[in-house]
Amino acid sequence: LSHVVQTIDSELHVFASGPAVHSMLAEGLRPPLRSDIPALWTNSPVDRLVSAVHVLDADGQVVWSQGGVDQAIAVDVPLRIGLRAVLHGASLHVSEVFQLPGGDMAVSLCLPVTRDNKVAGAVVAVIHTATLGELVGGMWGAAHNYVWLLDDDGQVLTHPEAGFAGRSVFILELHDMGTESQSRRAVANMLSGREGVTGALVNRRTHRRTLMAWSPVIIGKERWALATCVDYDGEVAAPMRIHSQNTFIMLGC
Repeated sequence: LSHVVQTIDSELHVFASGPAVHSMLAEGLRPPLRSDIPALWTNSPVDRLVSAVHVLDADGQVVWSQGGVDQAIAVDVPLRIGLRAVLHGASLHVSEVFQLPGGDMAVSLCLPVTRDNKVAGAVVAVIHTATLGELVGGMWGAAHNYVWLLDDDGQVLTHPEAGFAGRSVFILELHDMGTESQSRRAVANMLSGREGVTGALVNRRTHRRTLMAWSPVIIGKERWALATCVDYDGEVAAPMRIHSQNTFIMLGC
C-alpha cells in the first residue's frame, strides 16, 4: 500500500514539474481542457488507481481537470485544504476522507507546483477509498477474513461493510470483538502507531473467534493503520489441530 501511494506521489511529481502544467499556471488557463491535452496523465501506469487529477493555481482556482471539473468544484473544501498545506511548505498533503458528488468516498494527495522557487499552485490526485480497499482486500480469501484501514484520527478509510468509510471508529465499534474495553484498547494501540495482535476474541456479530493484527502504514507524513481480522477457528486453530493429529499418527500415539 505504501509503495502504491509512493508511486502515485512520484507520478504526481513528474506531472507537476512538467512544462504543460507550468504553462497552464503561467497563462491562467481555465477548464474545460481535458480534450486539449489528453496525454498529460492518461499515460501514467497508476492511471487506473486515480479517479481524477486537478491542477489549481495559488488562489485555489481549477485551471485543468481530468476526471471532471464539476467534481473539483463540488469537493472544493478538501482541495483548498491541501492547497493551503502546500502553500505553507508541505511537500505532500494527504486529506481526510471526503464524499464525492456521486456518493463515493475518497482521499486526495496534493503536491505543490513550483515556479521560480515559489509555489504557483498544486496538483491534486483523487483516489476512491474503494480502490484502496481493493488493494488490501484481496490479502485474505476466506469468507470470515477481512482487512480494513484507519487514519490517525480514527477515521475509517476502507472496510468491507458498506457505509463505514469516512466514519469514526469510535462510533462504529467496527470489529465487534471481545468486550468494549478490549475493542477500545485495540483501537488505541492502532492509533498510537504500534504493531500488535489480539488474542482470540469472540466476534459479537458472527459469534466466531477472531484474531486481529495491525501495523502502521506511513503515507507521506501521515500514519495510517492496516488491520487484518482472521477467523481464528478456521484459519489458525484448525491447521494447528490437523498438524497435531498428523504428528500423533506419525509417532504412533
